[in-house]
Amino acid sequence: MDQKQSIPTEATETQAAILPSCPDLFVFYKKSMIQCNQLDRGQTMLSLAKVHKDEQTKICYVLTTAEYCLETTQQLQDKLKEKIDPSLADQIDFSKGQDDFHKVISNCIQILVQDFGKCL
Repeated sequence: MDQKQSIPTEATETQAAILPSCPDLFVFYKKSMIQCNQLDRGQTMLSLAKVHKDEQTKICYVLTTAEYCLETTQQLQDKLKEKIDPSLADQIDFSKGQDDFHKVISNCIQILVQDFGKCL
């Protein structure tokens, strides 16, 4: 994971902060649960628990898969560049696919955060 990927972007007034990984997402969930618990231990907490069901679980599967594919694609690119004739190495470029995995990750996290925010 590179330095850029490990730093969340700042939120603007019209959009939520983009969390770069699953661990960051679950840290966000934990902090929200603590805040929710301080305000209401009844229906709001029950609604918070429902956020983790069905759709969110599926989104997490997609998110985890995209993170794995992103990491594996980078490793594959590096290994191919290492093995190929050095004069051809610059022709191996998986950045388009990696950009797509970054978009999937970002979209999944945004959906989960939006759904979570609706609960509160």
